Amino acid sequence: MNLFVIGDVHGCFHTLQELIKHWQPATELLVQTGDIVDRGNYSLECLELARTLETQGPTVFLLGNHEHEMLKHYAPNGPNANWLRWGGRVTAQQYQGRPSLLQEHLAWIKQHPLFWTNEHLLISHAALPIHPIHLT
Repeated sequence: MNLFVIGDVHGCFHTLQELIKHWQPATELLVQTGDIVDRGNYSLECLELARTLETQGPTVFLLGNHEHEMLKHYAPNGPNANWLRWGGRVTAQQYQGRPSLLQEHLAWIKQHPLFWTNEHLLISHAALPIHPIHLT
């Protein structure tokens, strides 16, 4: 199976929609490398599209640092000022008045891995604290 890899989306829903038009689910595994949220005005729509894409073909959605910081923000030790400064404030505003959707999205985000591997590749959002990396 071929790979169709999408990097940081950062709430740019319309761009994500355009990219997805080129994905061929019958022959390609979609790997999104994280940072689907923050900075743009459509983080919620990006997450909803990602959840829909999981039902349309083989997909892997990875955890980026923005999702990681978002989880920390809404954890019992929150709020997370770093996340708010990095663009999380826009995302948090989008969830105002939508607590059930927030909980659905947080649960969905929590289930995603930091990296994906096959016999030839390791794909992650950023560096991993694994020394050395053995892929056998």
